[in-house]
Amino acid sequence: MTYRTFYDLMDLYEDDGLDLPDAHITTPQRISRLTMARLRPQPVEAPPRRRRSVKRTALSVLAAAALVLALSVTAYAVYQARLKDYLLPLTEEADAPRSYVSMAGYQSTPEYAAFLAWTSYLASAEPVDYEAMGVDDSWFETGENYAHYYSAVTRERADALDAIMEQYGLVPHAYRAMYYDGIDQLYQALGTAPLIKGDLHLGGYLYDDGSCKIEGAQSDGDMSFSMFVSVKGSFSMITIAAPAVYEEWTYTTSSGQTVDLVLDSAAPRGFVLFETEGASVNATTYSSGTLTRADLEAFADSIDLAALAARFDGVPRPETAQAVRERWAEQLPSGTPASDP
Repeated sequence: MTYRTFYDLMDLYEDDGLDLPDAHITTPQRISRLTMARLRPQPVEAPPRRRRSVKRTALSVLAAAALVLALSVTAYAVYQARLKDYLLPLTEEADAPRSYVSMAGYQSTPEYAAFLAWTSYLASAEPVDYEAMGVDDSWFETGENYAHYYSAVTRERADALDAIMEQYGLVPHAYRAMYYDGIDQLYQALGTAPLIKGDLHLGGYLYDDGSCKIEGAQSDGDMSFSMFVSVKGSFSMITIAAPAVYEEWTYTTSSGQTVDLVLDSAAPRGFVLFETEGASVNATTYSSGTLTRADLEAFADSIDLAALAARFDGVPRPETAQAVRERWAEQLPSGTPASDP
């Protein structure tokens, strides 16, 4: 089975609802060469977390209890985010205005705000003559990815992206490894139990910060899915076309997690939206025939949301970054330098 990986070089979004010709889908070999070496962007470090010591007095205990209650209420509200909270502003397209769902975070988050800031900058930036610049696969020689992931193909654009990352306290993805030949290796690098249950052909890719995409299909081809996990604090430009008309409801899975479910009324596809302490999760399922509410709820039950919540708890995993970087180096085409930018 052939899995869709990344769309054409300069696209700003990955729309799983589009039926693109094979010519618009890059190969794993091309994806391995991720950015132009001449930009040489410097990595951005996340600000350190501050810790406070608390004296265990009666007052502090009461304050702590109040804080726990407040956090639990806040967490419930976050986990109950609705589809409208992820919608991006309408874009004018050839046929009609179209809306997209942000997979990086919901409204009011730094990830969502940075997405709007960066796309606004790109819309107002001077056009780039890619042909005159000689943009081709030879530009993608290192793991740093400003050109491929963010369309920052000039030094000026890279500087602008750095400024937005600093403004919102985010870090861009640095390295990405492909795992379309073995999902178990992805789970091992991620440091988690399998996140999807059932008899599916699975594959995906993994960023150094833990953000990842897992996708697959049943052997009979009746159902396929795509799940993107965006780690909070990182910057993802992944979106998907929003349904114009849909049903939406909350659902408590068999393992006790509450998720938001969205059933597209115009196409056999549905969304599972779930927030953990450290990541936004958007899982989309497609059917070759019809897709019912019961089908979408069964799909939600097939996702190990407890494992997702346990893995994406906001704690950095340097071992994941190391595993991704090593696998990325292994996937470089023969003769391509693997040195840092």
